[in-house]
Amino acid sequence: MYVTKLYCENSGCNVREVEVVTKDYDEPDPQVWKCPGCGQVTSVHWRRTFREQERQRLKDAVTTVNAALYSRDHGGGTPVGVLLVEALPEEWKPVGGGR
Repeated sequence: MYVTKLYCENSGCNVREVEVVTKDYDEPDPQVWKCPGCGQVTSVHWRRTFREQERQRLKDAVTTVNAALYSRDHGGGTPVGVLLVEALPEEWKPVGGGR
């Protein structure tokens, strides 16, 4: 399976971003993707395998937690270095291991 992130550039359309999950059959994905809101051709931001997308979502979740913890403990903005950490603090790691 693949995940494709689409973007509608029509300023009059309420849809901005769309994620499409497609099955991995022998047929290729469409060359042209259309917005489900207005029917205009969309631009493709990226395409990933489902596994790659799951890894990215986990990484994004860890970044969000680390930024929230830093903000809670220090106030103000979050330094870029905190956003680049790819592991949770020990006290926030899942029981039995994990990232």
